[in-house]
Parts: sequence; C-alpha cells; structure tokens
Amino acid sequence: MTYQNIAFRPAAAEELRLAALRQLTLEEPVSRLARLKKTVQRQLAKVDRDKLKALSVYELAHLHGRIFFAKPFLEKHLLAGLLFSLALTLDDFRLYSSTAFSALVSPDDELTACGGSIFDDASIGSDKSLANLLMQMGEKISLHLGLGSERRIWLQISLLATIDWLGAAVIDDAELVAALDSQTSALQGKSSELSDLEAMELNSICGGDCKEILLAGQKIALLVKEKLRPSLVVLVEGQSELIVLPHFARLSGKPLEKMGAFVIASGGAQQVVRRYLTLKDVLNIPIVCVFDGDAEDTSSILEETMRDCDGLVRLEARELEDCYSYEQLLQILNRQLLLSGQTLSSMTFDIPRLGPRKQALRKLFRERGLGDFDKIAFAKSTVDLARTGEDVPQEMIKVIDFVEATRARYHG
Repeated sequence: MTYQNIAFRPAAAEELRLAALRQLTLEEPVSRLARLKKTVQRQLAKVDRDKLKALSVYELAHLHGRIFFAKPFLEKHLLAGLLFSLALTLDDFRLYSSTAFSALVSPDDELTACGGSIFDDASIGSDKSLANLLMQMGEKISLHLGLGSERRIWLQISLLATIDWLGAAVIDDAELVAALDSQTSALQGKSSELSDLEAMELNSICGGDCKEILLAGQKIALLVKEKLRPSLVVLVEGQSELIVLPHFARLSGKPLEKMGAFVIASGGAQQVVRRYLTLKDVLNIPIVCVFDGDAEDTSSILEETMRDCDGLVRLEARELEDCYSYEQLLQILNRQLLLSGQTLSSMTFDIPRLGPRKQALRKLFRERGLGDFDKIAFAKSTVDLARTGEDVPQEMIKVIDFVEATRARYHG
C-alpha cells in the first residue's frame, strides 16, 4: 500500500477556504470526487502525486480530510465539521438522482464498504480509529435511512473527507451558523469527556446508533437547502445573461437567490442542449433552458426530451442587446465607450432602432479601432445603469416570470 508513504502539506487558511467553496458548488458526485482528487494533488509534492492513482476512493477521501482538518483537532470544530458534511450529503440525496451516484460503485469499493472498516493497515497510525469510526457512522446512518449501496458509499466518502468548516469561515448566513452551533453543542452535551480526539468514541456522541447526529444533520440539511443550495437550475447561453439576469430579477422584486435559482452560462445554444441532456439524468430539481431568438432550431431538439418539471423559454430578440429600447441601448453603449475615452456623439453611427443589431455594433466598434463588440462589457454597463424595475427589458421580465412559475409548479 502506498497510502502511508504519501507526504502532504497541511492546508493554509486560504487553501482551506477555497476547498470549502468547491464543496458548496452544484456539482454531481462523480465530478466532485474528481475535483477532490485534484484538490488533494495540489497539496502533495510532485514525487507523491502519482501515488494517488493507487488509492481507493475511501483512502483518497481520508487523505483529503487529513489535509484540510489540521491537527490538533478542536473538539467543537470536528463535531461541527462532521455535522455540516453530513447535512450537505443529505441535501445531495435531495438534489441528485440515483444515476448520479451509481457511477461511484465498483466491485472493490462495494466489498470494502460493506464491513465499514477498511483502514486496517497499522501504517495509517492514530488516524486509524477515527477513519474506521467514520466508516461505521456512515454505515449506521445508511441503515437508518434505508440507503442503497451507491448512496452509502457517497456518505462514507463525504464523512471521511470532512474539512474544518468552522475554520474555513465560508458559512456567512447567521441563522445557519447559529443552528450549527446549537446542534453541535447539543451533541457535545450527549458525549463523554473528549480529551483525546484522535481516539475518541464517536459512538458515544451518536448514542451508539448515530440517531442523534442523524437528527441533527437533518435539521441542518433543511437550512442548507434553504440558504445554500438551489431549488432549480437556469441554463442560459452566455456570460452576458449570467451577468444581467440576477440584477434584473432583483430590480423586478423577484430575486433569483430567494427563488433558489442557480444560473449557469453554457457557452452557446448548442451547449445549453448538451448541458441539459447531461443534467436531466442526474438532477432531481427542475431545469429551465433560456434561448435567444436565433436558436429556434437548436432549442426544438429539447422539446420532446424535457421532463415534466422542466421548462424552455425563447426570447423574441436574436441577441441580448436587441432586448433594449433604442434609447436604453444608446445610454448603455455610451457608458461602455467612455471606458475607452470615446462617446457615441464623437462620430457618426448607424444602429437599427428595432431588430437585429449585432452586425451594426460590430461595425461600430471596429471602425473606432476597438476590436469586436464586447458583449461582456456591454452587460456590465447595463447593470451599472439599470436602477429600477422600469429599466428591465420586457424580454427579461418574461424569463424571470417563467423561472418563478416553474419553481412554483414544482415546489408548490
């Protein structure tokens, strides 16, 4: 076994924060496991990186936990870290379908998971006791919940990979922090004296059958769902929509964050289709696909394949910049040009009052020596100028209302 020979550099404060943020992103388990491996790799010397290939998923997860939970353990930090990791995993079971977890199962992993004790090599030293207890905790919680083997494996991986969530300081919602503190203190009150945390009896904390920590994790998971995780996904074509849509939703009095809407820029109409076809098989929550008006043929591919909970909305405008009134467009362009020391009035221009404007905008910028029309800068200038609901284009209101209706139809 190469596990005992891998030397790692304990995570610095900023590395811990980034590792925590990565775990909070919407990413299916297989992709998250691959990211976890890359995160571990960055903490190893070059000579040790090849050794990762020989590790099981459990050993990899345990190594991640050792790197991002530096010793000496603080009692409250360890309990809070385990509790929050459990809550995130319980919410994973809400977000993702069985398909998302099935790829985690291999014959070898299934064999080692069944016994709940895989760290029998004395070379892992004092971490052995804690690692095996975490495996057993995952097994017991899985039995209580009636989980299949693939979800049990993900739970055990998540517990082994636990980081110092309190030390990472990325949970900034006061209600969630208070609840985590309260539930952690309650668990501590049920435990015996925990002076030696490397050899502590987690079973005493969990009442022997892990019911206590499971109940606490379920309470935190409800807040994780409300505060940190999405209720639906919105796929848009590009970065421009990703920039303006959340701002317009807030101006309209319908913030996307309150709807639990997570917006993903896909990189074009074709990529919206590809991303949807991938996500629909692994996500349990609704997906809304937003297409520009010039993508009718592409978007039609999805109509017969969409789940009942999902939705598709097409803009009438061919491009985002076609959504604005002529007067709005000129204001936004003038602001964008000022960044290059120019104004619209400094030279003649010809931009259609209605209809497609893409070619005219390209011509305008090239004639002024500014290269191609910068859609991202245009979107940022739009956000700077839009101050009230009256500044929100009707096309964007259409999208926001559609997202709201889709969420209401699914969640009631």
